[in-house]
Amino acid sequence: MRRSKHFCSKSPTNPRVFLSSEIGGKSDSLSRVTSAVAGTAPSCTGQFAYTADGNLFSKSGTTGNVGTITYGSTSRPNGAGPHAVTQATINGIIKTHAYDANGNFIGYTDNTRTVTYTPFNLPTLMTGSNSNIPTIGSSNSLSYDYDGTHSRIKETATNNAGGTSNLTTTIYVGAGF
Repeated sequence: MRRSKHFCSKSPTNPRVFLSSEIGGKSDSLSRVTSAVAGTAPSCTGQFAYTADGNLFSKSGTTGNVGTITYGSTSRPNGAGPHAVTQATINGIIKTHAYDANGNFIGYTDNTRTVTYTPFNLPTLMTGSNSNIPTIGSSNSLSYDYDGTHSRIKETATNNAGGTSNLTTTIYVGAGF
């Protein structure tokens, strides 16, 4: 049976995952979810609204409010295309997204998350922080290495949660090995 991951959480450290049979709701004429209810008491609810071109405009409910979401335009003045989020209000906090000329997300303007790319538009370094979630901590990074065919060969993750630095390296081995 299919699960809907993290539709509702009692807290960030204790998520409640519901079976698809436990989720009900309503859709619009384009089959987009407009409201959802998961479980029984205490249940989780969500309301969703969309723009004319199909982008999610707002989300509210028991799991927190996204508020309003702003998107880029077809003229791409700041690198953001028409379906790229340029600003989102999450529980009253405004997050402004930045993009490079190729349309790659490069981070938030408050520098809580940054991404750098190779000349072939694959991420090489992602850094971020979220002091509100203890397991993430104040400083984290993911770095990637690629081979000559642009296939990822290595990932290095650094997590500085709780003042302790943890390093994890993953080596990707091709099908021929």
